[in-house]
Amino acid sequence: MELPRFLIGYNSEWPDHAYIYHNVYPRFVIEIPSEEVEWIDIPEKQEDPEILNELTHLVQEALDFFDTENA
Repeated sequence: MELPRFLIGYNSEWPDHAYIYHNVYPRFVIEIPSEEVEWIDIPEKQEDPEILNELTHLVQEALDFFDTENA
């Protein structure tokens, strides 16, 4: 089975929160609405400006995915 790149999850204990799961390296979870990111895979050299820019781009892609799916 091949997993999709992004998944949206909900938790019955916190019905006002949604979670976006990024299933490709580097894996992470974003909590909506706080937009707090929890990294599952911590990328090497994350302080490198180029890598930091890519990580920021991935988080924005995830947020855009959530907005598109919940429009």
